[in-house]
Amino acid sequence: MRAHRERLGWSQADLAKRLSDTGVPGVYPTTIAKIEAGDRAVRVDELDGLATVFGASVDLLLGRYGDRDELTLAAGNLQELARENAVHMGNLRETLASLLDDVRYYADLEASGAGGALIQATEVVLAVVGEARQGLATLAAVPLASPQFGSEGTLSATVRAVQKQEDPQ
Repeated sequence: MRAHRERLGWSQADLAKRLSDTGVPGVYPTTIAKIEAGDRAVRVDELDGLATVFGASVDLLLGRYGDRDELTLAAGNLQELARENAVHMGNLRETLASLLDDVRYYADLEASGAGGALIQATEVVLAVVGEARQGLATLAAVPLASPQFGSEGTLSATVRAVQKQEDPQ
């Protein structure tokens, strides 16, 4: 559990809140600490909640599968992170665009041209943030059709397509 939590960059408090948000009662950061230390067993409802928040099966959390399922879990975690950050990038872009509108308005009033460089730099950042958001959204939408990622249209096919785009020979 600790490895999955740390891989996602979550604190014990983050995991406790996520479990509570799924409807698991009585989970606190101290609960997580005790479970990770082996001082307390995991209840069935907590195990189910952990499977939900980690995007993994109960079997995987219990260690009943091998490396392929670890790949599935890692890919799912990557996609969740991409999904969350695509939202953050969208919010950042909206905020920057709003502030840029303000700068343009006041730069027009001032008529000194002092805001020109700031406006240009912000427009470049807006474009980059927009591209990053789109890339993250694309990554988040890659279908994970099977644990082996073996059929076309799955993660491995998408990675090959991206690699071809980056290396136009």
